[in-house]
Amino acid sequence: MNTRKRLVVFLLILAIISACAPTSAENNGLTNAPQAWFDAPLPGTVHVPPNPCMIVAHGASPAGISQFELSINGANALALPSPDTSGSLVTLTQDCGVTEPGEYFLQLRAQDNGGNWSAYAETSLIVEGGTSTSTPAPAPANCIDKLDVASESPLQKSHMLPGQQFTKTWTIQNTGSCAWGDGYRFVFTGGPSMSEGAASMGGVLDTPLGSLVFLPVLPAQTISLSLNQIAPTSEGWYVGAWNLVAPNGGKIPITYSGADSMPSMYADIVVKAGTPTPPAGAITVERVSTNLVYLGGTNCGPTEVTFTARAVSPNITAVVLFYRFQTNNSSTEFQGIAMNPTGGDLYERTINPTSALGGAVPFDTATLQYQIVIQQTDGDTSIRTPVFSDITAQACGGGSNSSSCSQYTDKRACISNSCNWVEIPGVVPVYECRDP
Repeated sequence: MNTRKRLVVFLLILAIISACAPTSAENNGLTNAPQAWFDAPLPGTVHVPPNPCMIVAHGASPAGISQFELSINGANALALPSPDTSGSLVTLTQDCGVTEPGEYFLQLRAQDNGGNWSAYAETSLIVEGGTSTSTPAPAPANCIDKLDVASESPLQKSHMLPGQQFTKTWTIQNTGSCAWGDGYRFVFTGGPSMSEGAASMGGVLDTPLGSLVFLPVLPAQTISLSLNQIAPTSEGWYVGAWNLVAPNGGKIPITYSGADSMPSMYADIVVKAGTPTPPAGAITVERVSTNLVYLGGTNCGPTEVTFTARAVSPNITAVVLFYRFQTNNSSTEFQGIAMNPTGGDLYERTINPTSALGGAVPFDTATLQYQIVIQQTDGDTSIRTPVFSDITAQACGGGSNSSSCSQYTDKRACISNSCNWVEIPGVVPVYECRDP
């Protein structure tokens, strides 16, 4: 082969290699491409005018975000300047601008300061037909309805197979002053279209609370609400929303572990073919040293309580014990304290209630409520135990622990106080704590 032919072959091979190699922009796109996502509205959110209809979204890029682009039902995109062009994480708050009844499909993307666009984020919104002509009756003046979501299973964005059956469980506490009785309902308030039939997650649309749990649910009582669900058959991210509704028709305000407010309780899943992703972690209470601890004196019994927990997650930053004291009339704020690793997956922490209260003894008897939370490196705190109420804090020389077993409303508290947890058979099983 002469020199000219060799040169031609070499150039052809070089051209083929160059065509197959990824560009630097493609390589950079794997790590530095801007991102955009919706925080609100969640897919299927129902909006009732004239209430405010707000969009909350985020854009993220190491190069900073210069602008957003919002499109509703494929209409001309609206350019929205970034509230902060220098930050790597930017929050956008924008009125949705729609009031006519109907279903709306929202798309959003973000552009960084280098001119690069993110992929589109998507969500949906349902606007109901105008202002309601009837006003729900006000809640009774002598009580207030509130609830707190202590834990949920499966966790948010759990992987489900198309059409997979699963059970969603929320552990909630009645943090208001009203007893939940007849007339309270658990209502499906948004999510995948009910016309999807078997593919819908809305297995329960509107059901009396009494068909799910034993009534009444007293203030400070903790219950679990479980619904059988079916994942949609198409791959994607799906969120179904439920609310506990009072007899007057109003949705009961929700907090998450006593802190963040929530509009609804959600079944939040990612439908994808293939092997489901295992849970990101788990947290369990392995041991509590005592279920009766004393304040203000050392001659009555234990003055400290030690908590031992097992925390499993690849990204643990800290394991935190939250606790508070609750009486019949009031409660302290939750306090958080880091637990100490003791080897393996175990963590431990001891607290002295007298010291925690600054040396004061403000009550004769109170319940020491507690919850243990995994804080992960990405800031996620969704892996947590329920809020337990199985420890009595009693003033040394005061109070009494002679109450009957019927005061305990969860299995853990019942058994730990030497009582019997009894199942009463029925269409919906009912459990009671009874004296030995």
